[in-house]
Amino acid sequence: MLWVFSIYVEAAAAIPQIYLLTVSQECHNLTWHYVATLGAYRLFYVLNWVWRFMTENHYRQWFVTLLGLIQTAIYLDFLYYYVTATMQGRRFRLPGAFDD
Repeated sequence: MLWVFSIYVEAAAAIPQIYLLTVSQECHNLTWHYVATLGAYRLFYVLNWVWRFMTENHYRQWFVTLLGLIQTAIYLDFLYYYVTATMQGRRFRLPGAFDD
């Protein structure tokens, strides 16, 4: 029961951090590197599920996979802006809810 609860919490844990970054629109390098690393971790986690699904005959954890995909989708937008800013060598800035 605690493991299932941890899956729920992990899927929603990034939402407050990304929301605050979106509202403030700019953040320190350490913060955006940290959030980007969490997003990359989730992408590799999804690749692990794909690998296990293809190589293990009875690996079917739909609940874990669904929540992991939701969490990864939350990070994808952030990762897009992170990669774009990094490749262009400019300061990282998220488009915010209060853009003019």
